[in-house]
Amino acid sequence: MTFVETFLLSIFDTVMILIISHRIRRDVFTTFLQKVFFVVLTTGFIAFFSTYVSNNHISHLLSVIFTITSINMYLRFGGEKSIVRNTLLFFTTSIMLIAIQMLTIVIVHLVFGNIEYTFTNGLLAQSTSIIIVVLLAKFAPLQKIDAFIVGTNTLFRFVITTTFVLYYGITILWFSDIQLVTATPLGAIVLIMLAVVVNTIILREGFVNEMYKNKLEVLETYTPIVEDMITELRSRQHDYHNHIQTLISMNSGETFASEQADKYIDDITNNELLNILRKMDDPIVGAFLHSKAREASKYGMDMILDIKRRIPDSIFETYELIEMYGILIDNAFDAAKCVDAFPKSVFVTVDQKDNHILFEVRNHYGYVSIKDINGFFQKGNTTKTVPGHGFGLYKLKRMLEKKSSSILLSYDTEREQIVAQLRLAVA
Repeated sequence: MTFVETFLLSIFDTVMILIISHRIRRDVFTTFLQKVFFVVLTTGFIAFFSTYVSNNHISHLLSVIFTITSINMYLRFGGEKSIVRNTLLFFTTSIMLIAIQMLTIVIVHLVFGNIEYTFTNGLLAQSTSIIIVVLLAKFAPLQKIDAFIVGTNTLFRFVITTTFVLYYGITILWFSDIQLVTATPLGAIVLIMLAVVVNTIILREGFVNEMYKNKLEVLETYTPIVEDMITELRSRQHDYHNHIQTLISMNSGETFASEQADKYIDDITNNELLNILRKMDDPIVGAFLHSKAREASKYGMDMILDIKRRIPDSIFETYELIEMYGILIDNAFDAAKCVDAFPKSVFVTVDQKDNHILFEVRNHYGYVSIKDINGFFQKGNTTKTVPGHGFGLYKLKRMLEKKSSSILLSYDTEREQIVAQLRLAVA
């Protein structure tokens, strides 16, 4: 094929790589011009290698190396700096793309019979492939794969890399002689089924590891909270026995004052932890909020907790709620430490409205513009000088987007407070 024909066919490949990559990594943002530049540059070099390098094996190797380089540069412009994660994303995208193209070849072969590696057949196959990719991107939850790419799952990385090498060998056969792949429909179907089985193993192992990771996070997160709650309740157990004895004595007296007894009972039950637990359907989240209020006192500040009404369970798991609430409260603690206001206070309000839980955190801080507020959600954005910060709100926003929930950051100029409000759907 000529340079122009190869260029036109390769455009489909680079566009499909972009579609799948952006569907998996939804937090990568690039301009239209950056997308066009990536497609034209990558496609141009692939067409050049395919046309002017006579050895198919070397030309394909050069094309893969250049594509890995260009996708890394492109994703860096979109905000993802990790070469390892970018390369894993390319491997994952390539595996999916080659499986789709192999399926397309089988479909074209079954419909039109034996096919040759010509521009017309290639255009037909690529057009069919891009339709499948668009449908896959629209209806398949490809973004879930991102959790394995971003995470440190060694098994996932090993299998993805090994599978890519396997597919690279298949594509070498494809570019050498397409009939080796499509000699019989059964042979191609076997290859596709092999790809499906391998990727099923990848996803299954990944999900199992993710499940165990979540369980470990639950244990690590809940254990100190539950221990703290039990310790406080035990410390009050002796007091409750004394209160019960007092009520019994009041009741057995010659004159029993009902109003006095009611007041005494109200005083007894006016305990912060018990009030929180009564209003929260999830006792662990209630105990967590109580523990954060106690933690605030260690920093010389107050955390004023106001639970407006009974709060039902949300669609998020308990460990997710604790992580999200913790991010906002810890950020408020850090900000409150930096202001001169006294007393230093963090205000936490929990309410329910329109089948949503509203979790709001306020803290005093100097004026923050809308531009700066929007920047809070960018990965690595932080006011701290110590490295390793600036990922909390970025991670929080991604967690919310997965379950149709939202966060609103604003600045209350009248009270001079930063306001963060979560809007979480009720289960």
